[in-house]
Amino acid sequence: RSRAKAGGDDKIEFLAETLSLLCPISMRRIVVPIKGKACTHRACFDRDTWAQYQGSVNKAVTCPIQDCKQQIEGLEDTKIDNDISAILKKVGAGQNAVVLGPDGKVENRSDADDVVIIDDD
Repeated sequence: RSRAKAGGDDKIEFLAETLSLLCPISMRRIVVPIKGKACTHRACFDRDTWAQYQGSVNKAVTCPIQDCKQQIEGLEDTKIDNDISAILKKVGAGQNAVVLGPDGKVENRSDADDVVIIDDD
């Protein structure tokens, strides 16, 4: 989810983004965050969960992140996301989502599920 502000010239400025720290495959907190080497999204999935899942189907699989269509051949076709690793180490073990500011830094907020859209219309 994003916070956005629409200006008079119809440009949208993203002020913040909520990033889940849960693996979309296991729905457990990510331990080692990875994504496909060709993926451009910020969201990640857990390395061990992916290895187990991909090994069970033994073929290229579509990235498990919603709306991503990248095909991932195997674990060698993934990369560890060091930025998300740092966030996971920084926030409490019970926190399952963070709000990232436009600069990609974690904001100290408790309303990670809120979405505020300001529209001039």
